[in-house]
Amino acid sequence: MKKLLFLAIAIFCITLLLASEKPISNSDNDESENILCRSLPDSIYSLVKNRPVIFYSYGHHGYTWAMIANIDGNLRAFSGRIGYDSRYLNESTEDDRFDSTLLFSKNRALFSWGFDTIPTKSGVMRKVDREHYITFYTDLSIFNSEGNNVFNSNDAVAFSGPDSINFNQKFNRLSLIMYWLSFPKIREYIPEAEIF
Repeated sequence: MKKLLFLAIAIFCITLLLASEKPISNSDNDESENILCRSLPDSIYSLVKNRPVIFYSYGHHGYTWAMIANIDGNLRAFSGRIGYDSRYLNESTEDDRFDSTLLFSKNRALFSWGFDTIPTKSGVMRKVDREHYITFYTDLSIFNSEGNNVFNSNDAVAFSGPDSINFNQKFNRLSLIMYWLSFPKIREYIPEAEIF
């Protein structure tokens, strides 16, 4: 009986420890600016500070991220990884380069929806949480031109509310594109028709 109790306490403690390793969320009570500041290399942070940004991250211990920034009317994509003690940008190789002009032209309406509509519609939407615990977390955040975090999905799988079917379709497509950007090695497994 003591061994069973010890095992139950150990599992509970490990679960709490793992749950505390969420990559990014509003519930961290961090200022929104610090989320980008602690994730991005200084050279990238200085480019996107106080500009509209769509920021996506997923992971467990450490996390991978992708970001689309609107810099003076031009969209730019960045991606990288946060390890235990370091930050770095994903280095493109010949095999995982992509046509950024095609990406932005084919998805301009979706990215505009992400920058403009998600923050306004999310106020009337209710987050739908995962039913089962999984070992990694995802987050899609929108930052406005003042650097304020105006939307955070905080590991939601969907949203309920007015026009939720359309909202969820666009949210999931945007999340897929951001995942595709963040993890170059997965690109060969996602059909280009889903991205472009």
